[in-house]
Amino acid sequence: MSIEEAPDNSNLDDSESLDESSMRSTFRALIENAFDVVAIIDKEGRTTYVSPSIRYVLGYEPDERIGKSAFELIHPDDAEEATRALEQLMSNEGARIYLQVVLRHKDGSWRTVELIAHNLFHHPVIKGIVANYRDITERMKTQESLRVSEARYRKAFSASPDMITISYIDSGRLLDVNEGFERLSGHSRTEIVGRSVSEIGLWKDPKARTAMIEQLKRDGSVRDFEADFVAKSGEELACLVSAGTIHLAGEPCMLAVTRDVTAQKIAALELQMASETLRLEHRELAEKNVALKQIL
Repeated sequence: MSIEEAPDNSNLDDSESLDESSMRSTFRALIENAFDVVAIIDKEGRTTYVSPSIRYVLGYEPDERIGKSAFELIHPDDAEEATRALEQLMSNEGARIYLQVVLRHKDGSWRTVELIAHNLFHHPVIKGIVANYRDITERMKTQESLRVSEARYRKAFSASPDMITISYIDSGRLLDVNEGFERLSGHSRTEIVGRSVSEIGLWKDPKARTAMIEQLKRDGSVRDFEADFVAKSGEELACLVSAGTIHLAGEPCMLAVTRDVTAQKIAALELQMASETLRLEHRELAEKNVALKQIL
């Protein structure tokens, strides 16, 4: 909410004005056909005029609000702040306020409105506060949904044990990385965001990244692409990369989830070696058995 002095229009040249009757007719047509609600409030806080658009915003007929308190529709949670703001406005001739407030619809529901009120008590015809407001309930719901979705994404992004990166597809310049990336690669977010993966030597074989990018551009996504990464310490990590394309500020970017499978590969290799050892031992035992049979 803010309060400011209104510009002084008292010195406009009469030659630039429309005929008074035509002006009144024009303004009435504009107000009565506008989507925004226009209301006039007197010094007692009562509504002396409200435009027909209140039917679509709050469900009331204009006559239902004439003579009624403008404050009785305000949600209890907003009542104190809104009342204080409007009372302050009444004592500041020519001032304006901007605020969001929740108002009660005729059906009992609550609607969030964006309101601009102007102190025009000094005006010889209006002699009151002119309030313009519009329903922004759906917009607020959309913003809240986006906020919740973003919070969920950020939580999943940060909490994942895998390496998650967002980078420009062609240049490989990193836009964001998660904590999993910092932990596994050894690079801190602050030191690498804005740099390319080639600068930090992340891919052991740059040609492997080129091949993955070609697959991404061709198919739109990549799943379990095998690649070797090099950590800051020089340790090599066997990885599986899955990636998709997103657009940020109109530019194609890559969202990649990289899983370190080094331990699994080592375990698989050890299992393979153990199996080979057992096979050789079994073969040697079989040959000894054949030799023993020949001797017997």
